[in-house]
Parts: sequence; C-alpha cells; structure tokens
Amino acid sequence: MEKYREILLVLSSLGVLESVFFGLYLLTIQGERKLANRLLSILIFALALRIGKSVLLYFSDDLPDHIRNFGLGAKLAIGPALYLYVRSFIEQQGFRWRSVYLLHFVPFFIYALIAAYVSNHTAFAPYRFILLQFFIYLVLSFGRWHQALQSSSLHPHELRWVRNLALGIFLVWLSYTLHYIRVLPYYITGALMYSIVVYGLIYVALKRNSLFVAIPAPEKYKNSKIAQDKSQDLLEQILAFFDSEQPFLDPGLTLDKVAKKLHLAPRTVSQVINEQRQQNFSDFINTYRIGQAQVLLRDAQYHQHTIASIAYESGFNSLSAFNTAFKKNTQTTPSVFRKLAKNG
Repeated sequence: MEKYREILLVLSSLGVLESVFFGLYLLTIQGERKLANRLLSILIFALALRIGKSVLLYFSDDLPDHIRNFGLGAKLAIGPALYLYVRSFIEQQGFRWRSVYLLHFVPFFIYALIAAYVSNHTAFAPYRFILLQFFIYLVLSFGRWHQALQSSSLHPHELRWVRNLALGIFLVWLSYTLHYIRVLPYYITGALMYSIVVYGLIYVALKRNSLFVAIPAPEKYKNSKIAQDKSQDLLEQILAFFDSEQPFLDPGLTLDKVAKKLHLAPRTVSQVINEQRQQNFSDFINTYRIGQAQVLLRDAQYHQHTIASIAYESGFNSLSAFNTAFKKNTQTTPSVFRKLAKNG
C-alpha cells in the first residue's frame, strides 16, 4: 500500500510542479494573445495552489490551518480565471482588460485575507457554495464557447481547445464534488485528474503552439509591413463588417469587393487576414459560411431543407465546395452534423 502512496505522491506532485513551470512560461509570451496567456497562467496558478494543498493534506496529517484555508480559497479564483480566459481567447482583440473584472476575484481575495485568522472548520463551512460558484463559472464558460460555435471566425482547432480545456477543468470540479458528497472515496482523485489535465495542456502547447504564440507574418508580406496595433485595428474593422453586414452570404464575394466596402487596398485586407488569422481570404470567408450553415442545420425550421439548399443559403455556390469546406472545418459531414444536432 505504501508503494502505491508513493506513486500517487509522485504523479500528483509532478502535475503541480509542471503546471507552475507552464504558467511561468505563459507569462513570458508576448504578442496578440498576451492577455489571454496571462489569464490562462492565473487559472493554472490557482489550480496549482488548490491541488498543491490537496497533495499536502493527503500526505500530511498536520497541515496548518492557514495553508488549508488559502488552498481552499484558491478554488474561488479558478472559475473566474477560466471564464475570463475563454472570453479573451474567443474575442481576441475585442476583449480588453478592465479593472471591474477584479470583482470576479473578490471571494478569493477575502479568503486570502482571512486565511491566517480563522479555523479550517470555519473556512470550510461554505464549501458547497464554493463548489456552486465554481460550477456557475463553468456554465458561463461553456456558454461562451457555445456562442462562438454559432458565429465565431476562430479556426475549429481553436474552438476545440477551448472546449477541451473547459472539459478538463470540469472533470477536476467533478472529482472534488463527488468526493464531497461521498461518491468518490479517495480525496487524491482531484489531484490526479488535474495532473492528467496538465499533461494534456503541455501536449497541446507542444503540438499547437499557435494557440499561445502568434505565428510570424507570411514571407510574402516581408516588404509590406503593417504595425501590429494598426493591423489589429484593421482586423477589428474587417470582423465588424463581416458580423454586421454578413457579406459572406454572397456567393460571388471577392477580396476586391470586401476591400472596396472597407475603403482599403485588397492587398491590405489579405495581409491583415493572413497575419492576424493565419488564413487566406477563401478560408476566412468559408469559416463564416460554415458557421452560418451550422446554425441552419441546427434550426428545426430547416430540417426539411436539403443540404444543397443550406449550402447555397450559407453563401456557397456549389455543393461540392460546401462539403469539402465543411469537412475541413468540422471534421464531419453536413449530414452527420445535422443528425447529431437533431439527437442532441
């Protein structure tokens, strides 16, 4: 039995230590996702504090109350950090940090301040409300992700990242909740689940570092520089135009037409999309068209419409182009997507 305890200690402790190093790494990354990375690092540090306390408590019988209380309070920072990160990642340049967001962390600050002055019994009394607060922020995070499925121009792998991160955090919450209501007998389960989540995060970071690090501008634009802040402003202008006017519904939409509407040079529009979205113009507008098609495929009023009619209503001028783009963006076919939407 002692051998298994040692294995559990190593696995759970490694998860905590690796998350600390990963959080520090995120703080060093500059670029357009700097704010999102910082919010993710706050999320990871809050989780590391909470899980670190769990590891110490499981393997130590005399953990001081102030450490227990501070680790318990850290759970109050996890939900807000996740929600703000999801918003920042999805909304990108449309999300700006505001001091009012600190209000989300007020419960954590209160626990941090009283940690050394109250008993663990007193600090633990509202634990069910701590779990409820955590769950509410999980719901808000999944809700923002679901909204992005309907209208966001993010790449599918970026949306999957947000979903998988929220699912991983949900599993951590579920582990602690099931232990609290005495369904799971082992307190260390939450720490082990977190270690698995951290290993997944690091794997994704190594495989798709574009989720954290801005990809350098394509070589073809090396002699056509646009300042980073100017490029971001232009992207916001383009996104606002696509969201409000929905030009992608025009099957004959071209780069020149978009540039003319925005009073910009076609090369400028193309460069901004390439640099800021890592997409060419065709993939960029198809992302919007697929998003519109997904809305129609979910809509009960369109259940009797053919796949072809939905393709045309979404801005495609051929069924084959629609099927190819849909599979590229969603890794499934329109028919399967519709069937899953009906069953869901």
